[in-house]
Amino acid sequence: MARMSGMGDGSGGAGGVSPPANPFTHFAAAAAAAASVPPPTAPNEPTRRQRSVYSSRQIAQLEAYFQMNEYIDGERKKQLSLMTKIPEQQIKVWFQNRRQKKKREQEEQQQMAREQLQMRQQQNRLILAATQRKQEQEQLQQTKNNDASEDDDHEEEEEEDVVKSEQGEDTTE
Repeated sequence: MARMSGMGDGSGGAGGVSPPANPFTHFAAAAAAAASVPPPTAPNEPTRRQRSVYSSRQIAQLEAYFQMNEYIDGERKKQLSLMTKIPEQQIKVWFQNRRQKKKREQEEQQQMAREQLQMRQQQNRLILAATQRKQEQEQLQQTKNNDASEDDDHEEEEEEDVVKSEQGEDTTE
């Protein structure tokens, strides 16, 4: 029976080829190769068009019309297409995207306004609570002062009674 190379003989592989020193280098090389290859597409599937980059002049023209009217009709789309040299389909998509952007910005502004309102309400609650505590402390202090004043009045009355009784004793003797 002949021995087959690579089967438990310590040679490290078929045909006497030794494995790489680091077993993970093979995986790293495969990952790098896969990253450079575009993902497979189904047959008959059109390739995706690259993103359009508009000049500042084109954007200014599109924005100017958007400020007048958020929706574009067929005639104006043709005019903008000729003026900006952008295909009508892209103009249509630009307006759709711009309306979505406006909606998102409005929602963000509304959320910020709600958060600011909640913060103001919380501040007002804190101020009200502090004002109430201060009023309660002032009322407590006023009550203490009134009690102390009444005690002083009672002491004075008692002293007067004592003085009168002493004077009365002196006059009777």
